[in-house]
Amino acid sequence: VMLTAWVKDDSVRKPSPVPVRNNVKSPMSARWYKHSGPGPVDLNPPNAPITSLEDQTTTSATFKQPGEYVVRVRVDNFGLDSSPGNQCCWTNGYVKVTVR
Repeated sequence: VMLTAWVKDDSVRKPSPVPVRNNVKSPMSARWYKHSGPGPVDLNPPNAPITSLEDQTTTSATFKQPGEYVVRVRVDNFGLDSSPGNQCCWTNGYVKVTVR
């Protein structure tokens, strides 16, 4: 099944000691995960750059066995003005999938 998330960074920033990076190829990125479910899930691609402040990201999910699954997508703006070590700057989306 194809899974798509639509993302938007409003680019509103409070003054911060973290400098905003200019001329970044990918201001945001997305990473897909199996959040829960009875069997393995192949996600292709599992991660992708998001090249503008409003875009979409898509992955193909292949489920190995029937059941109830939740697939999670984490979208971050680490490429723009933050880093994975910060405790901010990402959001999660969840998709419930029933495989029969």
